[in-house]
Amino acid sequence: MEDRASRMVRLLEYINDQDRPVPISELIGMGMTEFGVSEVTLRSDLTALCALAGIRKLARGTYAARPSDPLQPGRSLFATRLQRRAESKIAIARAVARELTCQPDLRVLLLDAGTTTYYVADQLSEQNGLDLIVWTPSVAAAYALAGARGVSVRLLGGEFQPDYAAVSGDETARALRALAGSEAENRPLDEPLPQFRGTHCVLDVNHVTGDGRLFTDESQERLQKRLMAELAEDLTLVADHSKLFRNRLGLQAHEVHSLGQFRGKRSIRVVSDSEVDRTQQDGLCRMLEAAFPTAEVTLRESEGAVVCQAVLGPSASRAEQV
Repeated sequence: MEDRASRMVRLLEYINDQDRPVPISELIGMGMTEFGVSEVTLRSDLTALCALAGIRKLARGTYAARPSDPLQPGRSLFATRLQRRAESKIAIARAVARELTCQPDLRVLLLDAGTTTYYVADQLSEQNGLDLIVWTPSVAAAYALAGARGVSVRLLGGEFQPDYAAVSGDETARALRALAGSEAENRPLDEPLPQFRGTHCVLDVNHVTGDGRLFTDESQERLQKRLMAELAEDLTLVADHSKLFRNRLGLQAHEVHSLGQFRGKRSIRVVSDSEVDRTQQDGLCRMLEAAFPTAEVTLRESEGAVVCQAVLGPSASRAEQV
């Protein structure tokens, strides 16, 4: 802990001493030469400094001094959650960003609210060659993507929840149904929305059961998560190892969907951190095989994370070839 505190103080001093935005490559080099830490660890330190309002991240992966950040006040719940298991979340986000940039027909990204999806936005903000519309209920993710080349960011409507730096509720669900067109707006609530080609959803879930049921801790987010997933042709679920298959205290009252209800998708991925043990890896494969009996299920490592994927239809992803 003292080593990390020393690194963060040194980074804060260095960035404050500069009269220019400091590129991430320069800070990574500094982290390796002065502290001997990895890029992932260094990014975790920088994110913590941003959350504590000591610095701010600018467009194109540069950092600058700033006395405060109105979107991420240092004592907010969101800022606290950003720092929890930050290195695992960053590794997951790097893997997801790699998968997305390797999908040549990707045109629309439905990016869920959450701390891991915030890191996905952060990673995408540094990518080149994107031509992408991002719809999101996350104010923090929209802020992270602001100024990214080739990305048009559009916020969904809804009631602002400052503790989560996001909007949610009935208005958000209505906004998602409106994306599907006037006919979809009038569909019964239990009837799935149509999915659109070239649309990918990245969904942050709080718990995954062994039989493929997905849960959220927030009742207001349940419906909007399901609608976002329904609209997409491809679906990526992000969940670190602590959210997979383990018994939890309290009620799991807010079920989003079960995986078997997504059989019309082209592909479904579950991306977790490298701490998933062998039993959990086998459980992921069995879960996808049971939900999609005719699918090709694979498990691989990517960017320090684990990707379990079921391909249900012709895949547009070239990630395995890169």
